[in-house]
Amino acid sequence: MLVASARRGVAGRALTRAAGTAQDSAQNTTRDTPPNRRDRLVKLECGRQMGVSEWGSTCPKAPVIVYCHGLPFNRMEPMIYAQLSSQVLRHIRLISIDRPGFSDSWSSAKQGHANELRTLRDFAADVCEVADTFQIHHFGVLGFSAGAPYALALAYHFPGRGTQLAVCALLLQCGR
Repeated sequence: MLVASARRGVAGRALTRAAGTAQDSAQNTTRDTPPNRRDRLVKLECGRQMGVSEWGSTCPKAPVIVYCHGLPFNRMEPMIYAQLSSQVLRHIRLISIDRPGFSDSWSSAKQGHANELRTLRDFAADVCEVADTFQIHHFGVLGFSAGAPYALALAYHFPGRGTQLAVCALLLQCGR
C-alpha cells in the first residue's frame, strides 16, 4: 500500500538529511556534476522500448524511488537537481523512465508508426514491467508537475508495488 508521505521510511529520512546538508556541500563543490547515472533501453513484452536511467546507489538493498518526469522534460530531468541529488542519491536508487513518445521510449511497437492511444494505467503497467526487469518488487513513487498524474495512476492501479507516494507541483482542475 502506498503511503502519501515523502518523510516516512528510509527514503524519506534520506531526503530530509540531504536537504539539510546540500547547502553545506555546495561550498565544497566547484561544479554541478550529474550523480552516478546508468542508462538502459528496456524492451517490453509488447515490443515497445523504454528509455530508463538509474541514478545513485548501486546497492541492491537501497530503497528505490521511481521518478515520473514533468514537461517538457524526459528521464534526464533529475540532472536539473544535481546538487541536491548528489546528497540524496548516496542513499537511494532513483529510476526515471521516459514516457512513451519521449526521448528513447516508443509510443508504439514499431518506431515511426502512428501513436497508439495510451492511458495513465498503461504507463503504470509499463513501469511495473520495467521494475520487474530490474527485479524490483516494491518502490516509492515521485511525480513532478505533469508526471504527478502518472505517479498517482501507478499508486492507484498497482497499490501492492509501492511503498510511498509523493507528488510535487500538481495542477488540478477544480470544479466549475
